[in-house]
Amino acid sequence: MRNLDDEYLLGDDLLVAPMTLEDGTERKVYLPRGKWHDFWKDAVYEGGREHLVHAEYDRIPVFVRENCILPLAEPVEAVGKDKVFTIHPKVYGTGGEGCVLYEDDFETFNYEKGCQNEVRITRNRDGEMEVCRIGEARRRYVVAG
Repeated sequence: MRNLDDEYLLGDDLLVAPMTLEDGTERKVYLPRGKWHDFWKDAVYEGGREHLVHAEYDRIPVFVRENCILPLAEPVEAVGKDKVFTIHPKVYGTGGEGCVLYEDDFETFNYEKGCQNEVRITRNRDGEMEVCRIGEARRRYVVAG
């Protein structure tokens, strides 16, 4: 494990490396072992070492671990109990184990007791997306693409 204070993992599959110099457009990024995909462009990096990456001022360097399904939601103006979210899963590599979205009832704090629903997005053998809801679904998702 490296001791880095200018980049961080967001969950298990995203690595964020903010630009720390006002006038800089390049920085070194250490990527853990494995393959990592640049979130913004079609580039793959081998982990376990440092890379010099270019970044514009309005695009923070973000890297996605190989075999991740990243659920990207369309922006909404407000979130409410009956809001329907459109999710665009972006697959990196094979998609591996897929991803899990957690939802609560939007009315209580029961999630603190572990009471929430799970929505699992996976890929089947034919490469098609599958959605499995575990629990009494309260929020609605449309999985596109």
